[in-house]
Amino acid sequence: MRKQFSTYISQPSLDFCPGGEPASFWIAVQNNSPDYASFQLSLKAAGVEEQLLPRWYKLVSADAYTIPPNDCIKFEVNITDLPPSREGFVGILALQANTYSPELDAHDSQTIKLCVTGVSPEIVIHTDNLQVVPETQLAIAVDVVNPNQHPTSLALQLTGLPADWLPDEKKSLLLSPKATQRVTFLCRVPVASQVPCGFYPFSVDILQAEKVTVSQSALLEVLQAGQVVLQCDAPHQRIPARAGRFLNSSRQPATYTFTAENQSNVEVAGDVLFREKSSSSWWKRWRSRWAKETDREPISMEVDLPLGSEKETHLRLDCPRPWLGWGRYREFEPEAYQLAPTVDIQSSPDTLSVQVLPVIARWLQGLGIIGLMILGWLLVFQGHRATVTYVQFPHKTEEPIEEVISGAIDGEVLSWPVALHRTWRPQKVEGQEGAIAEHPVEVIRYQPPDNTLVAVGFKDGKIRLYNQQNKQFEYALDANIDKPCEGLENFKENDTFYTGDRIFDLLFSSDGQTLYSAHGSGRILKWPLTEASKQPTCLQPAEHTIAAMTWIETAGQPLLAVAGSGNRLKLIDGETGAINQILPPIAGASIAVSRHHHIRTLASPTHDSSYLAVGDDRGNLSLVDLNACSAESCDRAVAWSGHDGKPIRATAFSDDGCYLTSVGDDGQAKLWPIDTDMADNTPYLRRFPAEEIVIRKSRQRFSRHPLKLKALETVDLVQVDNKLLVLTGGKDQQVHIDSKSISSINRRFKGHTCPTKTQPAR
Repeated sequence: MRKQFSTYISQPSLDFCPGGEPASFWIAVQNNSPDYASFQLSLKAAGVEEQLLPRWYKLVSADAYTIPPNDCIKFEVNITDLPPSREGFVGILALQANTYSPELDAHDSQTIKLCVTGVSPEIVIHTDNLQVVPETQLAIAVDVVNPNQHPTSLALQLTGLPADWLPDEKKSLLLSPKATQRVTFLCRVPVASQVPCGFYPFSVDILQAEKVTVSQSALLEVLQAGQVVLQCDAPHQRIPARAGRFLNSSRQPATYTFTAENQSNVEVAGDVLFREKSSSSWWKRWRSRWAKETDREPISMEVDLPLGSEKETHLRLDCPRPWLGWGRYREFEPEAYQLAPTVDIQSSPDTLSVQVLPVIARWLQGLGIIGLMILGWLLVFQGHRATVTYVQFPHKTEEPIEEVISGAIDGEVLSWPVALHRTWRPQKVEGQEGAIAEHPVEVIRYQPPDNTLVAVGFKDGKIRLYNQQNKQFEYALDANIDKPCEGLENFKENDTFYTGDRIFDLLFSSDGQTLYSAHGSGRILKWPLTEASKQPTCLQPAEHTIAAMTWIETAGQPLLAVAGSGNRLKLIDGETGAINQILPPIAGASIAVSRHHHIRTLASPTHDSSYLAVGDDRGNLSLVDLNACSAESCDRAVAWSGHDGKPIRATAFSDDGCYLTSVGDDGQAKLWPIDTDMADNTPYLRRFPAEEIVIRKSRQRFSRHPLKLKALETVDLVQVDNKLLVLTGGKDQQVHIDSKSISSINRRFKGHTCPTKTQPAR
């Protein structure tokens, strides 16, 4: 008997993966009855109760169809999920497709095999640490999740990265149901020059049945690393490279060859700047102040290095060359690296140096220096090597002045021949014992009237007498403090420099047979040169320091004028030492004087010894008429500031008393014309009302401050024919003779009258 309707299924079996694409099939129904009939389709899984509203499959077209006889319909079905109570099932599930017609009261069934493969595993890549630098290892962590209720066997593979980076790029796993397992792939990144900086994509795949079922991608970042190495095999150069025999005329600059190697993982391009290295020596810092601006600009070297390359690059350095000197040694060091991108630089060596030779060959300069030294020794260095403390002209005789004598702190006494009014090639005064002394010379005096002997006083209290005729020392006088003299208990015995009693001044008697010495202790000793024993007589016991002595004449009586501390001036008898007169302080009107002030120098003219020139340590010059002075006052004193308030060290009169010369700490030697004036019909001395004549400004040649004035310590004045000769010495270590014409002086100072014997100043 023929069925009232028949069914046909599109395929007897289906593959289905839960959570994946739906599994689709269709069933065709043929109406074999003579009447209209409606048809319905439903699915049922084995062992699962049928639900009114199933949710695990879906009819695409409609739930039911009514068709005429001999007509055909098609039901399309999509299976979207597993039936209830079958979640997590993997295997073959039998499904029954039931077709039912209410009008025909008939049904038909078709069996379908549903092959359930299960849910695909999940992959999670940890991307929080996917940054690496070259020559390091990185662990890439991957979590694999099995969402199924049965164990799953699979293979995990990492692809996209170079094979030599991955020691093990494939791993096999057996995952438990509903389990998560972490898998780590070890990535070894090679050296920087083989791995450019940037991002590297990779993927992790799950292989099941040799097919990729799940894949997950990520990016691995390789960070910038490595360095650029600059190597210079010849860091020291010379300009010119080859020295000439006489002149270094070549202008070829120095060339440094660098080998630049890019050991980084980026392409590098830019400039390297070199700047001259600063020096700690003071003369190089001073020279750099006067260097040209171009010398201080940095020197640039271009660098262009592709990845992993090695090139040679050159740096040219040109420096200005001096004409003289031993050359310049200059050092340069890298200051800045203007490279893109910024990378580390390793420079070897750290400093470049260049020796710049002078234009004139060094041996030729050395020969010239030796010649200059010989010439300087002949012209300059044959004099004193220390401060000149005393100079003196010989006493005026019928013979012309042929030489002068000087002494200095270095203990030497030199005799200077006089030619054309200048000094030239002195002779060292020596005796049988060789050098004259080791102690500083304080004073030198020629013996009147014929200059046979020269008395030299030293700071240690000793006196030596030198014979000008046979060029030998006659004998020595010792003025040490153990000689008999009253008041020695007041003398300071704790002098740390000298054990003797310092000599400040020496003075011969008019016949030259007696020598007087003034000492720091205040003693005045009288030495009889005609006696064999030569034991001194103490004219004055130790009291205040005596700094200067001179012979004067008052009321027809020759007296010895002595002065020193407290600006006190005393007149004593040269034979007995009796005090003739003690004058008040000589310092000018209304000037307070203390015991700390000193009269440094006394001078009186030869033709008229009744008046004095007095100089003190406050820069005051005074002209004193002794005949007009009393114990209470010296009203006839004329005082002025002669050297800008600086101490006056020495004074000297011309023989006729018309001119006075003085020197002081201001470094100037000055000439003062002396005049007479009338007051109450009485002539008296005065300074000529005009500016002084500056004879010399003392400067020391070849010193650190050649323009700075040096203090002058000593001066002497003599008139020869129509000229005044001024002899000076001081801290410039030189002895100078300056000449001034008397006629030119008189023309400058018109109205100048001279106080001589024919016109005495009383």
